[in-house]
Amino acid sequence: MFEKSAFVTIMHPFNREKLIESLSRQFGEKDVENMYQYLEGRKYLVVLDDLSSTTEWDAIKQHFPPTGIANRIIITTRKEDIAKHCSKRHKNIYNLKGLVYKNALDLFTQKIFGKITNLDEQYP
Repeated sequence: MFEKSAFVTIMHPFNREKLIESLSRQFGEKDVENMYQYLEGRKYLVVLDDLSSTTEWDAIKQHFPPTGIANRIIITTRKEDIAKHCSKRHKNIYNLKGLVYKNALDLFTQKIFGKITNLDEQYP
C-alpha cells in the first residue's frame, strides 16, 4: 500500500506552482518547496490527469524523487508522444479506447441518476 497519494487534474493554462501546491496539500506537507525531500524514502502514488505537453511534465518531474518499486506516477494524456516522453519504457504505456455509445450513456446516467436509466423512456 502507498503511504501517500495525490490526484490532480492539470489546469489549463498550466500553472506549475498551483499544481505543486495542490500535490503538497494532498500529501499533508505544508512546505511546498520541500515536497521532494518529503516523498524521498516513502511509498507514494501520484495521478496527474490531462497532461497536455511535454513541457508540463518536464516542469513537474523534478519535484519527485526517482520512482522505485514502491512508487508510482500515473499520467493521463490524449497524446501518445507525451506518454512516450514521460515513460521511456513503452511497455508502461496503455492506450485506452473510448466507450461505445451505450456504455458511455450508461455511465452518464449512473453518475447523474444513481442508476442506469433508459433516457428514451424517461424523457420521450
